Amino acid sequence: VRLHRSRFDRIAGRSAPARIADAARRYRDRLGELDARLAQASARGLDRARETLARLDALIEALSYVNVLKRGFALVRDAADRPVRSSQGIRPGTPLDIEFADGRVRVNAEGAPRPRGRPAKPPPPGQGSLF
Repeated sequence: VRLHRSRFDRIAGRSAPARIADAARRYRDRLGELDARLAQASARGLDRARETLARLDALIEALSYVNVLKRGFALVRDAADRPVRSSQGIRPGTPLDIEFADGRVRVNAEGAPRPRGRPAKPPPPGQGSLF
């Protein structure tokens, strides 16, 4: 009986309500600390995400063709709303859409496309061709 009593006392001492309450209090305190750290980390993560989003928004705005239009350029589109990159292939009467910074204008092409580059200067009089 003494042996069993001794074992019982040891086991009862380890699982006494006071010890359980103490462990519960420690775990509750630790959980409170972890909750506060999680809230801080979440706030920092959201702040970083907002800053990244703001930088990306500024980059998109800077790279937008609308800013080019604001500097005085225009975007010419064909009837299928595709950008026209060259005067080659545009025939008289072709419908075009020209977009400026403040709006769009519908026009029809006139005349023939001009050759690209500068016209060649004639050689000065009295000097023959070197070729």
